[in-house]
Amino acid sequence: MRAGSNGPPLALGVGEEYGPVPFANTDFGATSLSNVAVCPDGKAGPANPPGCTGHLQPDPAGAPPIPARCSAAGASACPSDTATVFADADVGAPVALARATPATWATALTDRGLYGAFDDGTIRLVGNGSPKLVAGRHGKRCEQPTDACGDRGPADQALLGTPSGLAVGLDGSVYIADPALHRVRRIDPAGTIVTVAGNGRDCAPAAQDCGGGRQANEASLAGPYGVWVDPGGEIYIADGPRAIRRVRRDGRIYSVAARDFDVRSVVGVSSGDLYASTNSPDHIVKIDHEDWRTTKVVGTGTSGYNGNTTRLGTLAPGTAVQVDDPRRLAIGLDGDVLFADAGDHLIRAYVPSSGHVIDDLAGVVANGAPREGFNGDGHWADQTELSRPQAVSPGRNGLFTIADSGNRRVRQFGPSPPR
Repeated sequence: MRAGSNGPPLALGVGEEYGPVPFANTDFGATSLSNVAVCPDGKAGPANPPGCTGHLQPDPAGAPPIPARCSAAGASACPSDTATVFADADVGAPVALARATPATWATALTDRGLYGAFDDGTIRLVGNGSPKLVAGRHGKRCEQPTDACGDRGPADQALLGTPSGLAVGLDGSVYIADPALHRVRRIDPAGTIVTVAGNGRDCAPAAQDCGGGRQANEASLAGPYGVWVDPGGEIYIADGPRAIRRVRRDGRIYSVAARDFDVRSVVGVSSGDLYASTNSPDHIVKIDHEDWRTTKVVGTGTSGYNGNTTRLGTLAPGTAVQVDDPRRLAIGLDGDVLFADAGDHLIRAYVPSSGHVIDDLAGVVANGAPREGFNGDGHWADQTELSRPQAVSPGRNGLFTIADSGNRRVRQFGPSPPR
C-alpha cells in the first residue's frame, strides 16, 4: 500500500503468526513518509521532526498480540493434558459423538457442546454447561422396532433402541443411527423426532431388495450403525452388511458403495468423497463420489496391531497398517481422517495427502503393543490409557473429544508435545 494513501490498514490475516514481512526489517528508505498522519507507534506524522523515521514499530502497549503457533488463530491447539468432559456411572458408556457446531463449518463461532449417544439408550448434550437430555429415556428401550416409539413427538419423550451413530445437519438437526430399531431418526431444531430412513424391519443379508428406489422411511435397513449428512441435506448411512446407502433430497434411498463390506461408520469430505470404516475384514476405505468406486486405504485385512512403520523405520503405507475393530470416523481441520481404533485402544488418523497413518493421537503403546486401561487424567494424550474408544470429534479450537467407552467417560485432549 502506498504511504499516505486511503487504502485499508495493514493487518494480520486469519491464521497468520506475523505479517508477510517482519516490520523491523522492512526498508522504507526510498519512501517518503512525511505526509503520514499517524505513525505506527502513535506519533503524529507532521510533528517535528516530520515523518515516521524511527517510529515504524507499533507502541508495545497498543500493539495487537501476535498469535502463538498453537493458538486458534495459529490453526492448531497448544499441547494440553487429557481431561474428563463428562462421566456419570448411571448414564453409562458413550458410544458416539457429534459436535453441535461441526468444526469444519463456518456457520457459527461458538462451541455449543457435543451430542453424545450413550448405552443407556439416550442422547445427551454435554461439554458446555450442565448435561442436557435430548432424546430417549434412561434405561428404557423401544421394544418393538416396527412401533413408532414416539415419532412425531418430543424427542426427550421418545424411546430409542441402541443409538450408535450421530450426525448434525446444516440446520442443526440431529440424526441418530439406531441398529436395534433398523431406523435412522431425525430430531429437528424444535425437538421433534421422526424416522427418515427404515421401517423397523431387518434387511437380511440374503434379501435381494430392501427398498432401493423407494421412499427411505418405507425401506428396510440391516444395521444402520453410522450416519453422515452432507451440507446439501443428503443422508449417507453405514448400513452394516448392506453397504453404504444414500437418501437423496427427494427422500428416495439407494445402495451406492462398499457392497462387499460390513460398514460401521461413514463420513464425507469437501470434495464429495466418502470414507468408511468396515469390520471383518477391518479397513478404512475411500469412496469416490463420481463413480462410487471403493478403495482400501488403511488395514491389511487382518485384525491386530503392527505399528505404522516399516522395518527400516519409515512410515508404512496405510494398507500395510493393521487396525482392530475401527469404529467412528471424523474429519480433522487439516483434512486427516480421524478414527477410533477400538480393539487397539487408540485414536489414530489417516493422512490422505501421504497415505500413511498417524499412530499417537491418543492412547498408550508400550513395548510395541497397545495398552488398555485407565491411568487417570492429566497426562499427554499419547500417555493416557484408553479402553475401547468408540468415537473421536475434532473441535474448532484444535482440541479433540473422544468417547472412551470402556472407561465410561467423554474425554478431551490436545496434541502431545514433540518428542
